[in-house]
Amino acid sequence: MARRLSVEWEERFAAVRRERGPAPAFLIPSEIARYASERVRWRLEKDKTIRRHGYTQEQLAAANAIARIDLEQTRRDLALGRTDTIGKQLEAFAHLRGLDLPSKSEARRSLSIDLLKAEIRAITAILTRDSGDVVEAPEAISAPRPAKAKAAKTLREVYDKWSAVKRRPPKTIKSAEAAVRNFEAFAKDVPLHALTREGGNAFRAHLLTTAHESGNKERTAKKQLDWVKTLLNFAERDLRWIKRNLWSGISIEKTRGSPRELWEPEDLRGLFGTPLFTKYAIPKASKASADAAYWVPLLGAFTGARISEIAQLRIEDVRASGAVPYLAFRDTREGRSLKTKATRREVPIHPRLLRLGFLEYVADIKKRGAVQVFPAINPSSSNGAGASVGQWFGEYKKGLGFGTNTKVFHSFRHTVRSRLIESGVAETIIDRLLGHEEAGERARKNTRLSLASLFLSVEKLSFAGLKLKRVYKSPAWTGAAKRVGRRHP
Repeated sequence: MARRLSVEWEERFAAVRRERGPAPAFLIPSEIARYASERVRWRLEKDKTIRRHGYTQEQLAAANAIARIDLEQTRRDLALGRTDTIGKQLEAFAHLRGLDLPSKSEARRSLSIDLLKAEIRAITAILTRDSGDVVEAPEAISAPRPAKAKAAKTLREVYDKWSAVKRRPPKTIKSAEAAVRNFEAFAKDVPLHALTREGGNAFRAHLLTTAHESGNKERTAKKQLDWVKTLLNFAERDLRWIKRNLWSGISIEKTRGSPRELWEPEDLRGLFGTPLFTKYAIPKASKASADAAYWVPLLGAFTGARISEIAQLRIEDVRASGAVPYLAFRDTREGRSLKTKATRREVPIHPRLLRLGFLEYVADIKKRGAVQVFPAINPSSSNGAGASVGQWFGEYKKGLGFGTNTKVFHSFRHTVRSRLIESGVAETIIDRLLGHEEAGERARKNTRLSLASLFLSVEKLSFAGLKLKRVYKSPAWTGAAKRVGRRHP
């Protein structure tokens, strides 16, 4: 079968390539059509040159017979979808146009099919000429003008795309933007494609030096580097602006801080033994956030939830399934966010909280027009939903003699986990209650747990010697203050 790509054909297309400039980096339909038409035109032009020199009757008959065989075979290949017979022409085209055509790509198959069709058109036209009819070669399809070189992309542009792709917590946006500013101060206007591995190591050294000189911990430098790497990963995987993140693997080892201490029973007796919890004496300080000063620490101690999760609770998140009241931690509303998918969960309300009047408080605050469980807290604070009440709690416990940085609000999570383990609760259930990502064998089991079974586990949480009496009567928040978080018309 006469399908060899002659030297003349290759030289012709090399000349076309020089004249028209480089091909696009990807194969578009118009490029395929242009090449197929060029193939037909070249076949007919070559046939025209041969005829100009003249055929003998025998030569014409032999050429006609070969053409008919070629036409029959090519039509069969097209009907069967066989594209392997056109492989040499395809590879030559890819080589001349500077394209990468993977063996099983859709672009490769589309071009192969069009080449078979072009071959059929060319052979049919040649046979028509053999019968004495006039067939002119088709006009060449003009090549598209080379696109102007695009401006080099920067990390700032990556950040803009990343921040716009989905709603993110203000604190997250603030941290990422700070890392970009730090990068810009160090790297000036270096574009993404010019970043090198050596540059990444130099940036790491710069961050560590800056952190040490300013008295910050190494974890501050690690956070900055991690954000830049996150954005570079986004540029590689989502935007396809770079082929590879050369800074991947460059890291700063996190210095282990002091481990969180547990709230021991005697600590909790002191913590909850003040007038705030024995008389509902709500502090006047704005950071205390009215009733949040009373309920947030108790919710932390009896749920193990993060302070931000508690602070952004809405009235609608306090629910009941049958006889089991529970808290639904969600991030579906504006201004709310959760750490991971695992933190979307339902946590039964501990019987002790029920006896203290938590559900009555929620009903009362709802009657006063609140949408949030703790309306005095700003849930969309740039420092996180629980930042203000968290600062107040830090001052509160420090005033009671708990001045250590290892016994903080987050210690409630470790305390709850420890107490539940001591009570014989399975770690699968504990992970579900605390919103931890399940790992290893626990993650593979995909265990389904009912609220009733979770409630039985929550009931087991207790603290020796801790006596709490109901002192709640009515909310300290009157509704007269600014109702942060109310729905706007």
